[in-house]
Amino acid sequence: MALKIFKRWKAKYGVRVFGSKAAKTVMESDERNGNNDSFDNGFLLDRLGGPQVLECLVEAFLDRVLLDDKLMDFFKDTDLRVLTLHQKRFFTMAFTKIPESVNVMISIKNHHKHLFAQGLHEGHFDLVVQHLTAAMEALEVDKAIMTEAARIVLPLRVIFEEGAKEAKLAQDL
Repeated sequence: MALKIFKRWKAKYGVRVFGSKAAKTVMESDERNGNNDSFDNGFLLDRLGGPQVLECLVEAFLDRVLLDDKLMDFFKDTDLRVLTLHQKRFFTMAFTKIPESVNVMISIKNHHKHLFAQGLHEGHFDLVVQHLTAAMEALEVDKAIMTEAARIVLPLRVIFEEGAKEAKLAQDL
């Protein structure tokens, strides 16, 4: 599966694979040739390789999530184009700078409220994180970048714990 994803990615974007040996080679080549705009190391998104690479990561990630028997029912009535766009926007925001006007915790909880009522809980969040990790590994993302991504994503688990508890309380009333 990883080879198939990589071939699709390479055909679409060329040789840059985020945080990988190929990306580092491109960066070194660009620096030797005086082109320093390949990556801006300020944001995680830039170190991943930018929006084009994020698009590949989201595709690889959703391929895994949507094939997971424990998760697929939550997506049965979902427009996959909308889901893909939503994930790209979420990761773009998460891997750059979250605007002060956005309350991530409330936003995520509200967007998933109907899913909490269907039984979504922190165990499902854990599965999603595993699929994100597997997608990054398949694309040979550098371990330091994966660790940084985990530091951003893992604190969101509490939303799924609280959302599941609130849905259960509402159901018990």
